[in-house]
Amino acid sequence: MMKRLVGAVGLLGFLTIVFDLSSHATNHGGWWLRIPGFFILFGLVGCLFLIIGAKALGQAGLLKDEDYYDRH
Repeated sequence: MMKRLVGAVGLLGFLTIVFDLSSHATNHGGWWLRIPGFFILFGLVGCLFLIIGAKALGQAGLLKDEDYYDRH
């Protein structure tokens, strides 16, 4: 099941990059619009940042010991 999901996401990413390269739309924006698949990488890095940041925040102060409420 997981291999199928990863394969489907990879295929969609590949098709998005192929479509991005084959479209001849003029870019009226910044330099990042000239990089094929930029927003795929931007979204991936953003998701990884959120996951790692949430894990670090949880371990830094939100996570309590198992007997936290028994001691207080």
